[in-house]
Amino acid sequence: EFRRVLFRSLFAMTIVLALLFQSLATARRQTYLDSNNRFAMTHSINHPLLTGTFTTAERAKVVTELLDAMPHFTKPGDEVLAYNSIPLVYFLTGTHPWLGEPWPDLVSAKKISALIRQKEQTGTSLPCIVRATGSTYINSWPISAQPLAAWWHQDEPRRVFAEFEQRHGYVVAWTNDFFEILTPAH
Repeated sequence: EFRRVLFRSLFAMTIVLALLFQSLATARRQTYLDSNNRFAMTHSINHPLLTGTFTTAERAKVVTELLDAMPHFTKPGDEVLAYNSIPLVYFLTGTHPWLGEPWPDLVSAKKISALIRQKEQTGTSLPCIVRATGSTYINSWPISAQPLAAWWHQDEPRRVFAEFEQRHGYVVAWTNDFFEILTPAH
């Protein structure tokens, strides 16, 4: 009986230690869409909602530049169109999705077209547009920027956005190494 209890205890302890080790290893290596090198994540973004959040120097730079530029084009409460997988822009700037969809890249082009048509027909004011110029689905962005993702047919809504921008004479009003802000012709 003692051996059986000892074996069960050792077996349970082995399982617990293996799970603990795996959890620690995964937590160290897997930072959702951020650098796999935790030692490179030493820079913060000067924003009250990101206090205590660290990322790479390159990412902190481009995001800080974007957040510093946004007040020149929008204010909290405004409606903005952010696409190319950057829905966090709304949260960090206090803005709202112009189409009611915070992540329009994952919505069908047909639905995006219908939402834009509805906005245009009701005479709603045109939004400021914010977009990433490279893929945010890789851990190293903005370094070695990769082409924009198309695995979920994101290129189809992008095509609808490009047509919308062309129709209304949007121009790039601000840009950095990874983001652009577009405004309509007035």
